[in-house]
Amino acid sequence: MKSSRFGKKKIIPTIFAASLVILLLSAAALGGCTTGETPGPGADGDGAKTFEPVNLSYAHFFPDVHIMSKEIVDAWAEEIEKATDGRVTVTNYPGETLLKADKTYEGVIEGVADIGLSFFSYNRGRFPLMEAVEMPGIPYNNATAAAAAGFDFARMMEPEELKDTKLLMVGTSGPIHAITKGKQVVTLEDMKGLELQTTGISALAAEALGAIPVAMPMSETYEALSRGVITGYLGPVEALEGFRLADEIDYATICKFIYSGLYYITMNKDKFESLPDEIQDIIVETSDKFQKDAVAGIFDVMNKQAYEYSLDKGIEFSMLSDEEAERWIEQLIPIQEDYVNTDDGLPRKEALELAKELAEKYNKEFPPTPY
Repeated sequence: MKSSRFGKKKIIPTIFAASLVILLLSAAALGGCTTGETPGPGADGDGAKTFEPVNLSYAHFFPDVHIMSKEIVDAWAEEIEKATDGRVTVTNYPGETLLKADKTYEGVIEGVADIGLSFFSYNRGRFPLMEAVEMPGIPYNNATAAAAAGFDFARMMEPEELKDTKLLMVGTSGPIHAITKGKQVVTLEDMKGLELQTTGISALAAEALGAIPVAMPMSETYEALSRGVITGYLGPVEALEGFRLADEIDYATICKFIYSGLYYITMNKDKFESLPDEIQDIIVETSDKFQKDAVAGIFDVMNKQAYEYSLDKGIEFSMLSDEEAERWIEQLIPIQEDYVNTDDGLPRKEALELAKELAEKYNKEFPPTPY
């Protein structure tokens, strides 16, 4: 057998060098597998950026069986999970199980929940510019018109009061009405002395119309009605079914101008900004889609359903005559004047003017409904 022309001294170092390269490559591959990290959205070519799967907590006050919990919270969560290939999941915390309705916004700021849904009116005075859209005396044909106005208003005004979270969507219950037990409201005089559940600015409207406002969240209204603590509420038709209030109510007087309560869906700012750009874009794009396709009109769907449900329950619906409605609006205008004349350095006059312009714009686009 012929000997190698390289000789022993050259063969051994060559084999050793090749083996060392193989060992180093294997170690690198094994090291990458044991970290548990996977390249994620925003990763550059060298894999320097990684994204661990994240679960977002979502707090709100609606019961878990409520259409808002199913069609707004759960449906949005499913879209986010699908769009991120499971890298972002969402846990629904309904029925105030994580945060009370009036503690939701601050709870999101503090990180108790990553995302929160509640009404601005549960923290009266906390959102002074957003109150312009809710101002008594501004008529809205339905929830779709009011939600579109509220969302546009937030985007156009960019209120400082909303900059401590990442606002995702703005919805509304639509116009609220005088819904009563035992006594039908036909004229302004019928409102005098009625103890009505209210939230936020609707308390001012109740007082201006001669009623006695009783501040409480909608979740406590059923018990208050059953115990005789209140004789009705200023709120949407939806609550007659969604919160089973039809069991305790006899009459509903439809008023398109008393007040239209806005709700927010917002996210902890630090949590949002900690996510890769691609995930942030998905959250914003999905939210914009839901704003248009679901949030804007969801209460019209619920109000229609509750309207039909309540008719079957024997609740009597009525509408104010045009002449009577004007009498009511005259009582509400001073609330707008007080709002504008509040001297706190905020652009309240411009806010109210914009709110009225948007209401007029979207009332032309969305015709009135009987609820």
